[in-house]
Amino acid sequence: MQSQSLAIEMAGLTKQFGRHRAVDTLNLAVHPGSVFGFLGPNGAGKTTTIRMLLGLIRPTQGSARILGHDIERERAAILPHVGAIVESPAFYPILSGRDNLRVFARTAGNEDGSNIARVLEQVGLSNRAKDKVTTPHGYKPGASRGKPTLCSPRALIFRAAFRSRSISRRQQGQ
Repeated sequence: MQSQSLAIEMAGLTKQFGRHRAVDTLNLAVHPGSVFGFLGPNGAGKTTTIRMLLGLIRPTQGSARILGHDIERERAAILPHVGAIVESPAFYPILSGRDNLRVFARTAGNEDGSNIARVLEQVGLSNRAKDKVTTPHGYKPGASRGKPTLCSPRALIFRAAFRSRSISRRQQGQ
């Protein structure tokens, strides 16, 4: 595999917690522009793999690269170019969606918040930008999807939960 031409590369990635092997010798190559997802039951190692990929936990063995950079040796250089959500992101409940995104943009180095309108449009929330994130009917999940795109990252990594019931409904055309 030519890692400089890959968006994500994992070679022999393994994570063991005591006697439990959560991820077992994972080899994976994801090309730029691709959409890739892990599907599996709870405990299959999906979140553990993503946490290793982002350098949040160390693999027991193996390596991971994002955009050609080794995540353990070059983490500080590559993470500013990666948008990621591993767990449910926190929001300030008293702020609007636009204001929450403005706070996140500033912490990510986008002081003027120039991408906020684009992000709200991408996730279909432009007409609800002034709503508080506690508003029901999908506002928080939409804002969550937009948060990691604020600084126009070169790679996006999501740990997205879904319910098998939702998939079943889609398969049935509902």
